[in-house]
Amino acid sequence: MLSSNYKKISDCTKKLHQNPEDVKAYHQRACQWLKMEKYHKAISDLTLAIELRKNDERLYYHRGIAHIGLKNYQKAISDWSKAIQINRKYALAYHNRGQAHAILQNYLEAIADFSHAVKINPKYTLAYRNRALVYHVLEKYEQALKDYDSVIRLEPNDSLAYFNRGIIIRILEKQGKRVEIDYDNILIQQTFKNIYNNIYKSIKRNKFLLRNSGVIAGSVIFVLLVPLVNLVISSNSQEYASFPEEKETRSLSNKQSNLPQQKNTFKQVEGVPSGLFNYGGSTTWAPIRKEVDSIIQENQQQFKLRYQDHPIKNPGSGVGISMLLDSQLSVSQSSRPLKPEEYQEAKERQINLKQIPVAIDGITIAVNPNLNIAGLSVVQLKNIYLGKITNWKEVGGPDIEIVAFSKSPHSSGTAEFFVNQVMDKEHIGSNVQLVSTTTMALREVAANEGAIFFASAPEVVGQCQIKTLPIGHSTGKLISPHQQPYVTPSQCPQKRNQIDRQVFQNGDYPLTRQLFVIVKEDGGRDERAGKAYANLLLSKEGQRLIEKAGFISIYPSAN
Repeated sequence: MLSSNYKKISDCTKKLHQNPEDVKAYHQRACQWLKMEKYHKAISDLTLAIELRKNDERLYYHRGIAHIGLKNYQKAISDWSKAIQINRKYALAYHNRGQAHAILQNYLEAIADFSHAVKINPKYTLAYRNRALVYHVLEKYEQALKDYDSVIRLEPNDSLAYFNRGIIIRILEKQGKRVEIDYDNILIQQTFKNIYNNIYKSIKRNKFLLRNSGVIAGSVIFVLLVPLVNLVISSNSQEYASFPEEKETRSLSNKQSNLPQQKNTFKQVEGVPSGLFNYGGSTTWAPIRKEVDSIIQENQQQFKLRYQDHPIKNPGSGVGISMLLDSQLSVSQSSRPLKPEEYQEAKERQINLKQIPVAIDGITIAVNPNLNIAGLSVVQLKNIYLGKITNWKEVGGPDIEIVAFSKSPHSSGTAEFFVNQVMDKEHIGSNVQLVSTTTMALREVAANEGAIFFASAPEVVGQCQIKTLPIGHSTGKLISPHQQPYVTPSQCPQKRNQIDRQVFQNGDYPLTRQLFVIVKEDGGRDERAGKAYANLLLSKEGQRLIEKAGFISIYPSAN
């Protein structure tokens, strides 16, 4: 399939050599780049095509899809708006623009676009389905119910639509409203039974699911599967490209299928090599290096770990990965996933990089304890760091100028995660003051009532001179990162705020992420060291100590 794509690209390139103004060739080549997820190249070709033919709505439509691939949601919205200006009956463009609005939590705009799509095409099942999801977010259950009815009318064997409609009906019944369900399709009845049987068996096997999946117990078990905050978009047309998930706020602890079987203790972990191994990278990992690694070496004395900084650059995830590729480290610790360009650089060196998740962490927002504000939505946080919101009164706080601090995204994995997940890859504004260390930033926050900073939860939550803000996907659904009741600075350090592990582990807290051990798969001693280190951290003893260090076990519970 890949060779077929390259053959088509080669054919288009030959046509463009013969005629550099061949719009069709640019367009066809861009579509091949889209299939291969080479979004930058697709954008380049489509931009050249648009310069030659500005009134072709399909060019804007496909460039919008490429922008979505890069999570440039506003640019995608702009391109689909131009496509709609050219062709007011372009249902696909309305639908896709609606999805982008939903991802950005512009829910009213999303509903308007989905409504345009179904008005143009009354059989547009996906538009009804996604409008139902947005109505569910807004707690407009009757409207959501009508849209699921439309989905089922169009696709009578859609078991997921029946399932989601059942959830809505259950909610309405709990509000005292009764809705009749007509199960007139025996296949759907059987599918429903299988779904509930599987859920029941899963809960019996794993009580964690019962605690964290939003189960409503009654005469029938309903699980509130609400894919609303991370609106995951599917495709039903070759003209239509799927959206990636917006943010990593799903329950990270549910991704257990690829994790190895746990050993109980460090001593039981096999294949731990002998020798001295340099390791380092993310500063977020400092509590693990302090609390966990010393005990690893007590139990596996032949496995000697030495922390190594870069001789010039500030430590961070990106720096650690670069040092791993340069053989300055045997193991790299990262607070973000590997980038495509890092995989590519490794490939060029005939090395394969592997990332192994070992813990769950969250980004928490530190402010001065005297700042009187209930919390922030993710969008408000983004606009603060873009420089669009400059005074706390704009977000319900006092009339105080906002002073924002951040580490450099070029070196800090935490700052890079923030840029990718909160800023949607937009650059941090010129209003933001860069600092080299978390300690320096927290001192600034403690001294300045208008200051704000973000950092890993274990670095921030227990601090005495600052407080952490509740964060939510909307201001009406704020989630606190710490346990209740809040410990005031006057009570600290006799008491300290503690991380609310459940909101991170079940994905309720919006800014949740994984920590990774980065392994260089080269068949040598570094590979053995990296995999052994990851297996040690993933043991039951390792996971308990990771929780002691302030992070969250990647398994359902650190037993």
